[in-house]
Amino acid sequence: MTRRTFAGVLGSAAAFAGRGLDAQPAVSPQVHDLYERSIAIDCLASPQSFNIPWPPQDQGLLDDQRANIRNSGITAINLTVNGATFEETTAHIAFWMGEVERDPSLLTIVRNAADIQAAKQSKRLGLMLDRKSTRL
Repeated sequence: MTRRTFAGVLGSAAAFAGRGLDAQPAVSPQVHDLYERSIAIDCLASPQSFNIPWPPQDQGLLDDQRANIRNSGITAINLTVNGATFEETTAHIAFWMGEVERDPSLLTIVRNAADIQAAKQSKRLGLMLDRKSTRL
């Protein structure tokens, strides 16, 4: 497979992943199968905001957000947790750790490559806790 073909397949798979819960896939079964077998990492998403309206909710993940996580097929996301202060940062980390504890069949923390593979195999969304860089 050429890089161009692969990029096209990934684009089609990404379009499929972003469709609504009730929408039918507009991709071939082969592309759907490839996406199901692939590890998909989104470095710009949040389980609170991908595929649903913004802004995020502070009370925890809503039912439609949980459904979107289950149906997205995304393996892991790079989740920014730092705040303006140490206290805000620790509160963000505590929030996501609490969400993982609340539903460990849906979410898991990713600390290394093996955790990403485990998230894929268990069909959970891996959360890679990260900080937003302040340097340009």
